[in-house]
Amino acid sequence: MKRRTIACIISLLIYSGVIAQTDFEKQLHLILKDSTNRFKNFKAGFKYQTVSDSVFYSTFNLEGTSDNTVLISTEQSTYIMDSYVADIAKSIQRKQGIKIVDKWKSKISAIFDISFQITKLNSKNYPLDYGWHFERGLFWIDIAYIPRKGNRESLLLLHISYTHLRDVNKN
Repeated sequence: MKRRTIACIISLLIYSGVIAQTDFEKQLHLILKDSTNRFKNFKAGFKYQTVSDSVFYSTFNLEGTSDNTVLISTEQSTYIMDSYVADIAKSIQRKQGIKIVDKWKSKISAIFDISFQITKLNSKNYPLDYGWHFERGLFWIDIAYIPRKGNRESLLLLHISYTHLRDVNKN
């Protein structure tokens, strides 16, 4: 009877750990997992082209964000970086932006614990004014406040990227 009780308690603990995982956490893990596949599961219709990237709409918005896009590198260099970008907030003042960035830093730190190296970003990382950089091998995540002058909106971005070698045998 004791073994059955212990097994039942262990099962409940495991089940509650799975239930405790938030939608945001699940979504973030799925995005990171698919980054090695050039975000194919999240890439929807073509949006526009830049000098070095093709920009696509995302198939969904990460919880707590808007305007999610997928950037696929079109550069012909050896190393290429593909990214998943999500707006956290727009048209915000610096003081409020810093508070939100720090809140998101805590949120992401709690999910990844110590598996990512974390460094602070600042105005030396132009055009960023303030933010945090998470890095683990070829994966990185930036949360940043980007001030804009004139009529352009200041914004907060979540930027998830994966850098990999280009397969020279593929076009």
